[in-house]
Amino acid sequence: MPIPYRPDVYIQESSSSSFAPTASVQTTAVFVGAHMQGPVATPTLITSWQQFQAVYGGFGPGVPTYLSLAVFGYFMSGGGRCLVLRVTHTTTGTGTISATASLILKDTEGSPQNTITVSAISPGIWGNSIGVQIAAAGDGISGHFKLIVYYGGLTTANAKETWDNLSMNQWDSRYFASMINNINTGSAYINVTDLQGTTTTAGYPPQTVAAEYIGQGSGSTTGVDGTAPTDAEVVAALPLLNSYNGPLVLNLPGNSDTSAVGGAITYSQGRSIAEDTFIVIDPPAPAQSTYTSSQYAAQLTGATAAGSPATGGFVQNFSATDCAAIYAPWVLISDPSSATPGAVRLVPPGGFVMGAYAKSDGMAGPWKAPAGVRTGGLNAVSGLQYYFTNADLDNLNANNVNAIKAMPTFGCVVMGARTLSPLVQQRYINVRRLMSFIEVTVQQTLQAALFENNDAVLWAQVTVTVSTFLQNLFASGAFAGTDAASSFFVTCDSSVNTAATIAAGQLICQVGIAPVTPAEFIIMQMSQWQNGATSSTTVSS
Repeated sequence: MPIPYRPDVYIQESSSSSFAPTASVQTTAVFVGAHMQGPVATPTLITSWQQFQAVYGGFGPGVPTYLSLAVFGYFMSGGGRCLVLRVTHTTTGTGTISATASLILKDTEGSPQNTITVSAISPGIWGNSIGVQIAAAGDGISGHFKLIVYYGGLTTANAKETWDNLSMNQWDSRYFASMINNINTGSAYINVTDLQGTTTTAGYPPQTVAAEYIGQGSGSTTGVDGTAPTDAEVVAALPLLNSYNGPLVLNLPGNSDTSAVGGAITYSQGRSIAEDTFIVIDPPAPAQSTYTSSQYAAQLTGATAAGSPATGGFVQNFSATDCAAIYAPWVLISDPSSATPGAVRLVPPGGFVMGAYAKSDGMAGPWKAPAGVRTGGLNAVSGLQYYFTNADLDNLNANNVNAIKAMPTFGCVVMGARTLSPLVQQRYINVRRLMSFIEVTVQQTLQAALFENNDAVLWAQVTVTVSTFLQNLFASGAFAGTDAASSFFVTCDSSVNTAATIAAGQLICQVGIAPVTPAEFIIMQMSQWQNGATSSTTVSS
């Protein structure tokens, strides 16, 4: 504050005594599974279907993978960003291991030596469609060369990238490996390896070669998709997500195997913030193609009707948990991978459902159940594998399977919001997701409190910060109370921070919330007035 010399009103602006709540926390969708192209064992942020096509090749040749269909459905139903984690088969001795297409180039030395390995940027058959050509450099400088990348053919029309005026000298600003392998500005098709290392000089560039495929001919390695990854390999890949803060919503597209889904649930429960990852489970295909809707519902629940004993159903494969939910049935869409007019395809619902999650979060927040005609509509879904009867819907909902239902005017809509937990306080998806949202936000916000003096001043700052955040959630409709006092509490004072906890370096902050739950059943009690007498009818929906 300036030293006052004259009578006046002096104003000094100071920083807040509390920590600003983190405002950027948002849920990220995650898809984990097999695909034919794209980074392996590297979670990659994708923000549009066009970007997925560029990085992962879209649906690719042949039958589209469930992963590509799930990502497509996610963006079509309102998704905004997601992480994609491609998993390949790498276990020796079982099935076929995926392989990366490559080609070795020789240099122009008197006795030509292997000088550069050109490899597809990721394993798979797709790499066999990559071609390369070595030509004279445009700048005419001795030792420089040009590398042209082709895809899907070796004609000029198939040329995708031209890397000109490249050098073999690692100290040159045009050093070929630094340019082509650059993580931000490098090739979208190939990686290169300098086989001569530091002994390579600018005098020996690679020999000029006509355009040729990298997975064919002498000195080539053929790209192979390999056998589908095992459930164990899929589960083993999940810790690659540890560096990503939650909340996450995770789907294993088309994978309903008990070991894979169970492994995902176990992973969620073991993250640094337990259950900050919510699992959207795809249902299995019908055990028999002739199943009726009631038989399929019984396959999922293990019960023949609502209220009957439930044993041996798909739901019983998993432990009771509030960090996962099952959706059924499979959905019918216009086949986006087919050029045939009117072609349709049945696909697992997970990607479309996760798009509804993102849409619901954008319209309200994670405390809103991602279901119902306002936020649960599945865009681009034209039909369902099964149209469940009311009795089927009773059976499914009573046994914690969330049904997708065809609704007049609204299309196909998610009509369930239940987790796999039988406990009333853990029954609803939005309650679990609200808890995760609060836990992650507070955890990130209070990083600023670490190593501050553990005294009443710090406790007051923490109290103000957390209370302000929860007050904003209350104002947004996230809590069930009629006022702030009945909606949440924050306790961070000497009653919980004792001499013992302070000596142990701990700061304790107790938070309680009253989450809002969805109106799962709407019951209208109707009355008919007739000559002053009343008769009543109850209508449920």
